[in-house]
Amino acid sequence: MSNQVKWVVGVALAALLFAGGYVLGSRKVGPLEEQVEALRQKGLDADTVRKNSQAAMDKALKTQADENAKQLDAVKADAERSRKELAAQLAAANDRNAELEKQRKASAKRKGKGRAQVAELAHCTEVVRGQLDPAACLALAVPKQNIVPLIK
Repeated sequence: MSNQVKWVVGVALAALLFAGGYVLGSRKVGPLEEQVEALRQKGLDADTVRKNSQAAMDKALKTQADENAKQLDAVKADAERSRKELAAQLAAANDRNAELEKQRKASAKRKGKGRAQVAELAHCTEVVRGQLDPAACLALAVPKQNIVPLIK
């Protein structure tokens, strides 16, 4: 055989093998492409589900954060109101304490003066008792005309 015939037969044989391989390969690639497409679709579906669930979680978290912020504002307002009320009560209690302290000091002064007066009266009484005769005291206390009828 000549070189040209060998060359033509070789090219034809290569083309035949190429075509056969292509046909055989295309039969196996078709189902694989379908599987790849199904997996890609499943991945897209899973990604869509993930994105939707992430969006739902983000929305729920935002709603919860808004609710928490409202509650925090309410608690702050309540705390501020309570602080003002307690400050007013403390001021009133301090005023009342100051007034009671003034009264206590005034009472202590009066009590001190009263004690001094009682001590002075006790001293005067002792002085007067020392100066008086018991018989004279009896005569001063009860007139003689009242005593005479009782003795008889």
